[in-house]
Amino acid sequence: MDQSHLLGTFRFLEKVSGFNEDTEFDPDDQSYIDTLAALAVEYQKEAIIEDFSKPFLHPMVTVQQHAAELKELVRLALQHR
Repeated sequence: MDQSHLLGTFRFLEKVSGFNEDTEFDPDDQSYIDTLAALAVEYQKEAIIEDFSKPFLHPMVTVQQHAAELKELVRLALQHR
């Protein structure tokens, strides 16, 4: 994860944190979701990892539910890159 992608991921979180469950998923955003899932594993955030692993729960729901904590993970990753 390079710094540019992490900044894009943070902007993605800023954008989607205000969306509701009726928001359509944009496949172009998948790389940001993958980055967020990887950060959850890297920082051992079990609740987020568990939600990303639920087959019946769309990843965007997980992103929206954990937006504040995911933003903090991106901030941490930016500080350490």
